[in-house]
Amino acid sequence: MGNHISYQTSECEIPLPGTSGCVKGLQNGTQSRRFAGIPYAQPPVGDLRWRKPQPYPLQQLIAGQPGDTYDATRFGPVCPQPNYSKAVSSHGGPKHTYHEDCLRLNIWTPVPDPQARNPKWPVVIWFHGGWFQIGDPSQEPGMDPTELISTARLNAIFIAVGYRLNVFGFLAGEALREESAGQEVGNYGLWDQRLALEWVYQNIAAFGGDPENITISGRSAGAYAVQAQVLYDFRGEIEEATRNKFRRLYMHSNAIPSQPKTVQDCEPQFDELCQHFGISADLTGAEKLKKLRAISATDLCDAIMKLKYHTFRPVTDGVFIHPGVFDYYRNGSFAAEFKRRGLRLFIGEVRDENTLYAVTNGPEANLESLKLQVSNYYSPATTDRLLRHYVLPDSTDKQEWQSVFGRIIADGQVRAPYRFLVNNLLEHGVDLKDVWRYLIAYRLSFITEKVAPASFGVSHSMDRPIWNYSIMHGPSPAERILMDDWIRDLVAFVNDQPDYDYGTRSADEYKVMTPEGKIEVQKDGRWDSLLQLMDVFSGPSPSFTLSLLLDNHPACMQRHSLRTGSCVEDGSKHLEGSKLPDLSDAQGQACMRCQSSARDCGGYSDLSRAPLWDTTIVGLNNRSLIVAQNQEQLVSIFLRDYLPPEAPDPKNQSPIHWVKLFPSFSQSVLPVVRTALTALTLAHVASLRKDHNLAQCSRHQYVQAIQHICTLTDIDYVSDLIRSAMILALYEVCAHPSGQEDAWSVHVQAAGKLASESNFATELLNTQDLRRLRTIEVGSSYS
Repeated sequence: MGNHISYQTSECEIPLPGTSGCVKGLQNGTQSRRFAGIPYAQPPVGDLRWRKPQPYPLQQLIAGQPGDTYDATRFGPVCPQPNYSKAVSSHGGPKHTYHEDCLRLNIWTPVPDPQARNPKWPVVIWFHGGWFQIGDPSQEPGMDPTELISTARLNAIFIAVGYRLNVFGFLAGEALREESAGQEVGNYGLWDQRLALEWVYQNIAAFGGDPENITISGRSAGAYAVQAQVLYDFRGEIEEATRNKFRRLYMHSNAIPSQPKTVQDCEPQFDELCQHFGISADLTGAEKLKKLRAISATDLCDAIMKLKYHTFRPVTDGVFIHPGVFDYYRNGSFAAEFKRRGLRLFIGEVRDENTLYAVTNGPEANLESLKLQVSNYYSPATTDRLLRHYVLPDSTDKQEWQSVFGRIIADGQVRAPYRFLVNNLLEHGVDLKDVWRYLIAYRLSFITEKVAPASFGVSHSMDRPIWNYSIMHGPSPAERILMDDWIRDLVAFVNDQPDYDYGTRSADEYKVMTPEGKIEVQKDGRWDSLLQLMDVFSGPSPSFTLSLLLDNHPACMQRHSLRTGSCVEDGSKHLEGSKLPDLSDAQGQACMRCQSSARDCGGYSDLSRAPLWDTTIVGLNNRSLIVAQNQEQLVSIFLRDYLPPEAPDPKNQSPIHWVKLFPSFSQSVLPVVRTALTALTLAHVASLRKDHNLAQCSRHQYVQAIQHICTLTDIDYVSDLIRSAMILALYEVCAHPSGQEDAWSVHVQAAGKLASESNFATELLNTQDLRRLRTIEVGSSYS
C-alpha cells in the first residue's frame, strides 16, 4: 500500500455519522490509514459530461452496500488522459483504471490513539499536477504519503482529489455557454475541486480531521488550481457560509501568469474537436453537444493529441474566473483579503523548470510551430507579446526551438507569476512571516535511473519525492538526512507551529536546497527581472485607467515606467503641450513609486477631490503616460510619436475611422495599436462631456464603432477595449448625475449590441467592476 515494501496492512473501519454504516479502509501498522476511491460527486457521465458536478452525500455511500459498509480499500478510476510520460522516460506512464467516474477522494490519516476520542488533525487537500491534462490523486506507489504523515511527522490528514482533466474537464465554447445560460462553461475540473473542498469541510470530522484547519496545496497545474480556488473564494458570488474553508496554501512550481483565454478564444479548439469527429459546423450548439456526448471517453481521449489545439486549460468564464484578474491583484484587493483572513503561503520552484517543458509538446524548428504550441497555453494577445519579447532561433535546430519554448513556458507557468504573487502580497501589507519561498537545486541520486536523464537537471516535478518524503526509490543515508531537514518546514507550516522562524528576511530571499545538498537562505538573483517579465505575460490591464487613478499620484506617474517602478528619463517628452491639474495643495498618501509626499511630487491619490473631469489619463505601449485635455491633443501626441509616416491624418475623425484604419498596419505595430485605440476611444467618450449629451453622441458614434469592431476577426482585444471605454463613460455619467440613467441605458445597449455580435455579455455586463461603478455617486471616495 505505501511507498515502502515492508508495510503490513489490515482492514480498519470508521463509522458514518447519522447512519448505522461505516467506511472500510486499510491500515499500515501504526503509520497510517487509507480510505480510497470515496466519491464526492455523481459520476460526470452521459448528460452530466461538461456540466458542474453534482454532490454525492457521504451518507449515500452505504446505500445498497453489504452490511451498510462502503469498501474503500481499493483506488477508484482516474480521469482518461493522453500519455505524456514518453517525452521524458521510457518506463511509460502509471498503470491505472481510467474512467469518467473519477470524482473521488483518496484519504490518508494518522492512526488514532485509542485513548483520544477526537484527534482533530490538520487537513491537507492536494490537487495533483499534470498540465491539467494528465495525473492522478496520489495513486502512484511513490506518491503514497504514509511516510510523510508518520516518519516525517506531518501528523495530518492528507486528501488527494481526483478531478476532470483535458477535454473532459476544460472544454469550452459558445455552445456550452449557451446551454448553461452563462452559468458555467469550461472549468469543470475547477468546479470539481470546489465541490471536493466543500465535501471535505462538511465530512472530514468523521475521519478525525479539523474542518477549521485546512491547507490547500498542489504542484504544477495543482498549484495553479490552488490560486484559482482562492480567487474564486475571494471574488465568486457564493454564500458566505461556504467561503473561507482553508487557512494555508502551499504551491509547488506554478501560479497564474496571465488572464486565461476567453470562451471565444477557445472556440477554434471546440470547432477543431467537432471537425475531428465529423460533426457539421451547420448544426446548432445543442446538436453539436448531443453528438459530442455520444462519443465514448476512449475515442475522445485518443483524439486529444491529434488536435492542433491539444491542451485544454481554465478559461475566463466570468463565473469561476472573472475578467480583470490582474487588476484585482494590482489594486491591492487580493492582498487585503488574504491579510484579512489571516492566510499563509508556502511557494517555490526547482532550478531547471524549463527542461521538462521544452520536450513536452514542444515545437518543430519554425516560428509557426512555436506560436501554435505557445498558444495552447495562452491567449492570442499574450502569445504575440511573448514571441516579440523572447529572442527566437535563426537556425533549423529543433532543440534550439524547444529550448526557447521551454524557457517561455517555465517563465510563464512558474518563475514570473509566483514571484509576482509573493511581491504583490508583501507590497500590499502581508507580513513576510506569512509568505515563505524556496528553491530546490539538488537532484536526488535515484532520479537518473527511475525518472529522467541527467541532462534534465532538477526539472519540473523532480522534487516530488522530497515533498512527499518518498523513500521507496532508495535515497542515500545523506539524502534521508537532507529530506528530514527540508521537510521540517512543511511540518511546521501545516501544523501552524507558533514562533517558527523560516529564516528569510526580505522578499527577494528564499530558502535553497543547494546542488551540494545544503540548506541555506540566499538572495534571488532573478527577482527584479522576473517581476518585470510579468508585464509581458499579464499584459496591460483592461481597466488600466481605473487602476492608475486609484493607486498613483498623476504627476509623479509621468516620471516612472508602468508598474515596474523604474524611472523613465524621456517620459516627460509626452507631456509637451499638456496641462496637469494643480494639486500642489492636495493632501494624499505617499507616492507608491517614489515614496515622496503628495506635496513633494505634485501628485495626489484622493480621487474624491481630484479634478478628473478636466484630464484624460491614458497609457501607450506599456511604457509611458500621456496626459491630454482633449481628443485633439491626444491624437496630436500620438501622431507625433507612434503612427507610421504613411498613416492618413486622423484628426477630427470618429472612432470608427480609427477602427477601420488600424487593421491595415503591420503586425509589428499591433501592440501599440491596441493601447492607442483604447486610448482614443476613451478620449472620444470623455470628450462628449463638452455638450453634456453623452447619450445622443454615444448612440450615433460609439455603438457604430462597436458594430464595426465586432466584424474584425484578426483583433482579439474587443472586450478589453469596450470594457475600458464603458468604465470611463461611467465616470462621465457620475460627473453629470442628471443624465445618468439615460447614459447608462445607452451603454447597456452598446454592450448588448456587442454581445449579439461577439458574445461578450458576460465579460461586459456581469463584471464586478461595472456592477460596482454603477453605484458610484459624485464625490465618493475610492479605495
